[in-house]
Amino acid sequence: MAEFGLRKFVAISSGLMFYFFVGIEETVMTSYFSLEASKRGLDIVQIGLCFCMMDVSTFLFSFLAMFTITPSRERLFCVSGMVLLSLAAMATSVLQWVHSGALFFSLSVGMEFLVGIGSAFSLATTLPLITSVHLEAAGSITACAEALLNLGCLVGPPFGSVLYSYCGMFAPPLISGGLAALSAVVAAFYLPQNLSCSTQIRSEQLTSSGRIKRVNGLFSVENHPARTSVSSLQTPLIGGGIVEASEDLMTGKQLLFDPWAYFKFVAKPGLIVLSLLGIVVAAQSLFFEVCLSLYLEDKFSMDAIEIGLMFLLFNVPNSLMVVLYGLAVDRGFGMHVTLLSAFGFSATFFALFLPDLIPSLQTVWYLATMLVIAGTCAAGTYIPAYLIYERVAEVYGFQNESQTRFLVSTWINNLSSIGALAGATWLTGPMYGHYGFNTTCLAISVCMFVFSVASLAAAAQMRLLKKLYYADDLPL
Repeated sequence: MAEFGLRKFVAISSGLMFYFFVGIEETVMTSYFSLEASKRGLDIVQIGLCFCMMDVSTFLFSFLAMFTITPSRERLFCVSGMVLLSLAAMATSVLQWVHSGALFFSLSVGMEFLVGIGSAFSLATTLPLITSVHLEAAGSITACAEALLNLGCLVGPPFGSVLYSYCGMFAPPLISGGLAALSAVVAAFYLPQNLSCSTQIRSEQLTSSGRIKRVNGLFSVENHPARTSVSSLQTPLIGGGIVEASEDLMTGKQLLFDPWAYFKFVAKPGLIVLSLLGIVVAAQSLFFEVCLSLYLEDKFSMDAIEIGLMFLLFNVPNSLMVVLYGLAVDRGFGMHVTLLSAFGFSATFFALFLPDLIPSLQTVWYLATMLVIAGTCAAGTYIPAYLIYERVAEVYGFQNESQTRFLVSTWINNLSSIGALAGATWLTGPMYGHYGFNTTCLAISVCMFVFSVASLAAAAQMRLLKKLYYADDLPL
């Protein structure tokens, strides 16, 4: 038993550490890559494409993962994705010795595309595998994975800037990719096949306190006249997301899995309007990754280490507020958090535009303060997204809860890719290239304000301006 306990611990730890190293890998080059690319003659659009290519690749291959990964293949796809991501990240280190702009651009795009493929396969399967090792702690493992991913993104910029300053451009991707490869090797030996991949009956049970609770990590509803009782025969893809069919126990009606459900889901007007907030935040994130370092070097003559510390001013509150916003969402205030954060986000980016009108505000301290506030607001726009989109699906009549959770998860991941592409092709190119940093912040502010007003109207129309709860925590 002791040996089995150790193997479980190592298996779970390898998956969690992979999340941490992925967070580092994704952000380790943000403080210096734009500077190095501009030295080789790349324009701002090309730099933006280098940054967003991983998200584009992840978006495209998420559909392949959706239809090809089955429980019996999860471990293979997981380890293969980890290895591909790690090797492609490490290969990026050769860019230090590439001085041709065209070759630098081609290699950057190619390596990031491979990283995106590895990310699509590994992140779709790592969490389902490690939670299957210890189902009783699935919630805690999931929360820990998200926390470590955020921590990696937090550590990445300053870690990369220090390595870059003392060792050169080759060191950050080589070390971050090597760490990810180490976790992949451990996972290859210790990760099991998905222990929950056999066909199961999901059941949710109503407790005497009048709340629906999880039972062994699975769900259903029964013995209550006000609820629809659902049992689903489940063959999970990507860690339990896809079901073949589910059955209403009260009516006997079978709810079949619809392979076109994703496209029906994302075509709903209410979902499109609410999703615009997430797209703007993802676009802003890529805009910062590409342009903030160029702006700080141009206006304040900062070096790579100082730029890495400025990124921390945005990332630290962004990570810390995840906990507080999560508590608010658990208490039913998901929509309120989203809308208030969105309006605050819009106001903050308007404030980042003001130095164009009031030159005396063009100081490091003013910029630092705005970055802290922006990071605080940004987290609130995406933390409640899963809950809100679940309730939107409910409004539009999506009755298969298992399938809905899968659709929501896929859509949230794809929003990040869509936003990154928008940031690369619109914000970093036409806007920043022609109008500069401050005016681009004004454009972000206006877009966020317009979309916030539209989201407020859409939420009111769908009657979502009230306390919202997850299905398994819904008070009667």
